[in-house]
Amino acid sequence: MPLETKGFEFDDFFLDVKERVLLRDGKPVGITPKTFQLLNLLIENHGHIVEKIEIMRKVWSDSFVEDSNLTFSISQLRKVLGDDKNNPRYIETIPRRGYRFLGEVNEVSENKQSIESIENSSSNNSNYFKKLQYPKLFSALAVIVILTSIVLGVWFAFNFSKPVEVVAPILSSQLKFEAISLTGQTFFSKLSPNGKFVAYIKETNKKHSLWLKNLENSTNTEILPPSDDVYQGLTFSNKNDFIYFVRQDFNGNFKFSTIYRISLLGGIPEKLVENAQGWIDISPDDTKIVFSRYYQEEQNRNALLIADTDGKNEREIAFRLRPDNFTRPVFSPDGTTVAVSV
Repeated sequence: MPLETKGFEFDDFFLDVKERVLLRDGKPVGITPKTFQLLNLLIENHGHIVEKIEIMRKVWSDSFVEDSNLTFSISQLRKVLGDDKNNPRYIETIPRRGYRFLGEVNEVSENKQSIESIENSSSNNSNYFKKLQYPKLFSALAVIVILTSIVLGVWFAFNFSKPVEVVAPILSSQLKFEAISLTGQTFFSKLSPNGKFVAYIKETNKKHSLWLKNLENSTNTEILPPSDDVYQGLTFSNKNDFIYFVRQDFNGNFKFSTIYRISLLGGIPEKLVENAQGWIDISPDDTKIVFSRYYQEEQNRNALLIADTDGKNEREIAFRLRPDNFTRPVFSPDGTTVAVSV
């Protein structure tokens, strides 16, 4: 049987990769999920340089981050480990390249631990079993087997005598696939709540435009012409009369990302909220909008906010310190709860 890695030991630390926790002298150490991933990556490659681009790709593959986020996370990790940047014991900085884990690491196998535990348990219990009266033991086991057989027989007879019902008829139906766009240059598609329209972003010559497809007559309408701006989020109002979107200036500066809305008939987009990042969602009654905001000037704080759909009455409902960030918030069907990935 192949041995599975339980974790890694270094000095008085134990990085438990199964439970995703860092222990010191057997006690949990406070560490964020991203910092844990970062430490795990460095330890898996201990003694070797891990390039910055590889760290960003493996640890922050689902986020918009800069080099400053990595620097901040390394600083936080050093604090957790009690390491010194100028005289490193664990994490060495390789200028302009990346980082290297210096500590001596021992890989701990999960199966090895289990086997040793079983062997010790068997050894401790062997004397006990020798003292048992074998006739009584076998009689008790026989009664248990007979009772178990009766219970299982009744359960099988009751459950498998019932006719099988099809509870998901869609799975037994022939599915129909229809291409919405054939250009190969579309992204950020969103289906309207009534199922009649699809909004999507189209890229042409590195410029982006907003389009709407009517699924009933298969017509495509350009809602906003091509521009250098970059779209980050897209959704419909639940009354199917507006498209809400997040658009970022062409320089890629997150400070200038703005939430807009525009009628399905087109026109001039209405600016609602400035400095908003990523995906957004509208409440079921079309009165609230949820979004995230990155305060780079305030210790890399990332906040989750709610505002009226006209952009007024902003209020912060949660915040996290980078490298943690909120992404893809969504309202519950009754509008009382927001679910969000962190």
